[in-house]
Amino acid sequence: MGEEKDSIVDAEYTELKDESKSEFVGMGEKEAKALQPVVQRFMESYAKKEATLSDEQWLNEQMAKELPEKTTTEIQTMSRDILTEVATFDRNMASINAACDAGQSREDWFQEQVQAASVGVGVNDYGNYLANIDRTLYQANTQMMRAVTTNAGEVSQCFNLDGFIAEQQHVNSFNAQAALERQSYRAEVLAPEPGETYGLNSFDVAIKDVKSGKILHQYQFKFGQDAQATIRLLKDGGYNNQRFIVPTEQLDEIRKAFPGKSVSDVLGGTEKVPTRSEGMTKAQAKQYQHDIQDKNQIKAMDWNSYSTKELAFHLGKNAAMAGLGGAALATGIHLAAKVVKGEKIRGEEVVEVALTTGADAGVKAAAVGALKVGVEKGMVPMLVKGTPVGVLSNIVCLGIENAKIMAKFAKGEISGIKAMDCMARTSVATVYGLGWCTEGAAIGAAACSFIPVVGTVVGGVVGGMVGYAAGSKFGSAVYSGAKKIASVAKSAVKSAYHAVKSIGRTICSGVKSVGNAVASLFGF
Repeated sequence: MGEEKDSIVDAEYTELKDESKSEFVGMGEKEAKALQPVVQRFMESYAKKEATLSDEQWLNEQMAKELPEKTTTEIQTMSRDILTEVATFDRNMASINAACDAGQSREDWFQEQVQAASVGVGVNDYGNYLANIDRTLYQANTQMMRAVTTNAGEVSQCFNLDGFIAEQQHVNSFNAQAALERQSYRAEVLAPEPGETYGLNSFDVAIKDVKSGKILHQYQFKFGQDAQATIRLLKDGGYNNQRFIVPTEQLDEIRKAFPGKSVSDVLGGTEKVPTRSEGMTKAQAKQYQHDIQDKNQIKAMDWNSYSTKELAFHLGKNAAMAGLGGAALATGIHLAAKVVKGEKIRGEEVVEVALTTGADAGVKAAAVGALKVGVEKGMVPMLVKGTPVGVLSNIVCLGIENAKIMAKFAKGEISGIKAMDCMARTSVATVYGLGWCTEGAAIGAAACSFIPVVGTVVGGVVGGMVGYAAGSKFGSAVYSGAKKIASVAKSAVKSAYHAVKSIGRTICSGVKSVGNAVASLFGF
């Protein structure tokens, strides 16, 4: 096989700056450095695979070497699932690309696919499921918006998905209690209005008096890995006018670090607002993140065929927006570039040919295997051990497809607008795969929350590493495209976000029998 002996030239990376403030909790340079050798081993092994050996046989052997503690049956099941999920992803990508090339919109394709996959499901169950996925995806997209629309114009916050989920869970429990107490207080996760952006150090949650519209309390949520990590996060920001909400088990230590400051593990519980939410530990927040069951489904909703059709179309728009996180993608690819900077790049012709021709199912399967090994060995704290293969496969395939798009963009083969469209298609196909295909169907709404944040960053890291496994020339093109696409994405994602938010409100108000319950469901 061809092997490039050149190392990355530092001059090619003069724009690489310290990204410490844009690293995501659980996926920083340390984690990327731990994962990179695993990805490299899988790529090299796959490139040297004998032609007579099937992909499944090869994957079985490689996974057994990497995870000797697993039984033969576990390894075989894992390998078979990886290949099945990759094949499903590629089938969905081929389908959406053919539809879009023929003039159909991404949203129409998505709507048709989910309706066909849901034949025989009761209209209320179908509507509930769509709404839950849409709400989950919208919340994760809102988290992405916080990353790409700060005043600084960059990924400038260090956050984790479980912290965002904690915000929503606190809001949900507070509002349920306020309703039981017949109080006029309501908490809400704050999002910018059309034409506005998230301000630097803006607050996360507010409690309002719904009668007067007056804000009674405003909060900053920080859920670090431990008390010291949370303290660092709080000290890094300017949150003088905000109350702090932290994990329950960290409360006492953090209060000592901020004497005179309002630090709590619940919303409310004050003289002004006696209603309070339920406290939450870091472990509970993590559990919510990775729980495959949706614990917040609103029951007894009355959906008619028209409203579910509109909702499916809207969900397609939300799914497309999840693919526009250029800044988060760039963060992942930046991390990949950092860990290979100055290293000898052992480029493999097989990997390069696969990525450039599109016949890359084997390369994707190898990369999924590498991520599965990394997750099981605790190298990727963003993803817990036992994360389903269906989730990992979609994350990796998303990352590799986006890396290929970035390389084409950097080489001038496609425009920035076309690159954004291709990324959106990839995201729509991924959300459909997670929500309705094979193993994804059992994972449901919770898995879709991985895509805008966790999936984009981890996928970017793996996709970037696979790009460099094809040689420094291809890897450098991926990195260059990611740098350029981040600025293109900023305006595109803002526009898409406000459109999704506006359309969502219209749908919610249109389902008269659901009323305020649906508005709450969507988090609007």
